[in-house]
Amino acid sequence: MFRRTALSALLLSSIAAAALSGPAMAETPAPFHFKSAAPAEATSLPTLGPGQIRRIAASRYDMFFGGEFASRKLAFFALPDEASSSTKLVLTAQTAISAAPERSRMIVKINGTEVGTAALVAGDPRRMEFDVPAGVVQPGYNAVSMEVDHRHRVDCSIEATYELWTQVDPAQSGFIFNAAPRTALSLVDLMPVSGTADGRTNLRVVLPAGAQMADFDRALKAVQALTILGHFDHPQVEFADKVGTGPGIDLVIGTKSAIAPLVGPASPALSSADPVTVEPGATAERRRLVLTGADAGEINARLAQFIQLAGAEQPVGTPEGLAALANTRGRLLTPGEKVTLSELGYSTKRFDGRYTSNQVNFTMPSDFYPGDYASMYFHMSALYVGGLAPDAALTVKANDKVVATISLSSAREGAIRDQRLPIPFNVLRPGQNTLKIEARLPSRLDAACESVDKASPTVRLAIDENSYLDMQNYARIGRYPDIGVLTSGLTRMAETGSEPTTYLLVPGFDRRAINAAATFTAKMAYASNQVKPLQYTSILPPLDASNVMAFGAYDTLPSELTGRMNLDFVNMRTTSNIKASPLEVAALQTTAIRSDATDSLMASSLQQVDSLGGMFSGPVATATRIAGQLRSKIHDAADKLDVSRLRVMVGADTGEQRFSPATNAAVVVAQDVGRQGGLWTVVAARNMDSLAARTDTLTDANLWNKLGGAVQSFSETGEMLQQHISPREQLFQTQPLTLSNARLVAASWLANNAALYIAALLISAILLGIGTYMVLVSGRRPHA
Repeated sequence: MFRRTALSALLLSSIAAAALSGPAMAETPAPFHFKSAAPAEATSLPTLGPGQIRRIAASRYDMFFGGEFASRKLAFFALPDEASSSTKLVLTAQTAISAAPERSRMIVKINGTEVGTAALVAGDPRRMEFDVPAGVVQPGYNAVSMEVDHRHRVDCSIEATYELWTQVDPAQSGFIFNAAPRTALSLVDLMPVSGTADGRTNLRVVLPAGAQMADFDRALKAVQALTILGHFDHPQVEFADKVGTGPGIDLVIGTKSAIAPLVGPASPALSSADPVTVEPGATAERRRLVLTGADAGEINARLAQFIQLAGAEQPVGTPEGLAALANTRGRLLTPGEKVTLSELGYSTKRFDGRYTSNQVNFTMPSDFYPGDYASMYFHMSALYVGGLAPDAALTVKANDKVVATISLSSAREGAIRDQRLPIPFNVLRPGQNTLKIEARLPSRLDAACESVDKASPTVRLAIDENSYLDMQNYARIGRYPDIGVLTSGLTRMAETGSEPTTYLLVPGFDRRAINAAATFTAKMAYASNQVKPLQYTSILPPLDASNVMAFGAYDTLPSELTGRMNLDFVNMRTTSNIKASPLEVAALQTTAIRSDATDSLMASSLQQVDSLGGMFSGPVATATRIAGQLRSKIHDAADKLDVSRLRVMVGADTGEQRFSPATNAAVVVAQDVGRQGGLWTVVAARNMDSLAARTDTLTDANLWNKLGGAVQSFSETGEMLQQHISPREQLFQTQPLTLSNARLVAASWLANNAALYIAALLISAILLGIGTYMVLVSGRRPHA
């Protein structure tokens, strides 16, 4: 990330210096040369050391290519002298035995320029090397894309496509730059470290001996600013008293006299007047960021400058690289905006297989209020071949929920021309969302299943890259409890307009809980692009008016907090092989509607009408008879409604149902609100030793964007086991009051409280009927 003024000038000057000192750049790029590596035993592949390769910023999950077609586009950062040197891309991959080498391949592109194609040979891991032409890699952010095509050896069914995969090893894949190591480092040199530890960025906070909690609080601000500055989408934070090794960044904070033993007396940071200083780390893949001063006051002043710098910087690079970087976070969609699939990073390859699935990310504001009151529209255009099987279909999903299905079965080829597919707002969430397009394309000819060397590929589906999302106006208001609102960066503002401090409760100042809290809040900083005021504490503050985030184990968190939040951690069963009974599972489903709940509400309403007096006994009897008929007609519809909020509002239920985690729940995330606006969030693991690992699982992008509701529990692998939506909801203003937004908020609230809306209509209809009957009776005159 750079400021487009000072740091961009630094880039340009570095490029010029590299051009003068290095060999002259050819007028035309050298022809691409792909060096094929023969299949080798996994143990025979030489390991690429830290100084030999710049790892790709991705995890093994990100580098898994499954199905007949899969693609990834990843951002990577090149320093000025690296961009001007010769570059080689190395990929270490393994392909499933089911893949046919005649029709399975990988196409690699950098900034849209194809740099090579490799056949995917099944068997042991093999190493592929691609020479990158001069001038393709530019200083700043670039994009590397990998498109993988698989075809099965002998099976032409859709089920067989799940057997096809290629796994690229991110630890043994990356770029080799022929550039001399840099000696004078700056903030620019922190960018290449992002995601180089299996998709994670290790941030090790090094504090001198005797550090106080105020030093830990100061370090939290620096960690948040560093995460924002470097676009670290999966930070992994730890506190220590000495520097680390391996890929990552050491963040050394303290007075000059206190950190001198940690950085050495020759450290430039001890004499520098800059807010922060960047130095080489203990190993080739590591960097050191030093924040120091003569005293605490000077450190705080320099920290404020660093935070301001991090918020003001803007990334630079190629258009493809900047787009890949933005799409990793998800592009923010605003009302009235139209965004094409290509702008969101969707790969619109002409597909000749049987099943394909591809998705893109986009972001909604943290105060977005979901509800079935409006929709955004997906305008889709595509071509498909004739002769597809009757079950051929194209399915559009938003956050894994089906929003549209289009049949593709036709004797002739067909076209989908600007078909307007609504995506209701109630399937979207604050923060990052996903749009997935799946296509099942079986053909009647698949039964013959010609061998891959004889089959002629026929394009079955081509999606127009100019298909676009059309965003409509949406409601904006803060609401809690909802974990997804917090993780997207929204916290309730104080009455003065400033953001109140959030207390990070770590019982006993346990270092494991401190690390987990720092990792979680660093991820929040990345998601919100904001540095939040945070403060560690081991004592529970007054709950009703305080914002608290607690990190610990089931048996270490204070019972006062878990009791107020109705979390049953005390009675957790320790036998992990006992599954919850169906009755226990049903008890946790608060959205399930029972007919007796509807009946009791109706009876309660009629009893209130009966209390109007004996003079209305006749009309009441008539109204009761009418209500009984109406009740029988709406009974089926009521079974689909969530009346839990209505029961809370009318006093039939407190809404305080105790939550007991499933037996195999490895981590629980919960949220609740206090009577005076306090917001409480709990992250609890089975034990303290596993807390950091479970928090790391939560902050992975594939799970972070699924956090939502009032309570969730997850297994060790990140599978969601339980989710509870609170019937109590508190709203607070985040936008200037306008009639348009107020109307949308009201519409969303009514859509989310349909049971209350229907009950109000029923009571109004009953009272209107009574009033009409009384007018007719009292106004009737005998005929002469």
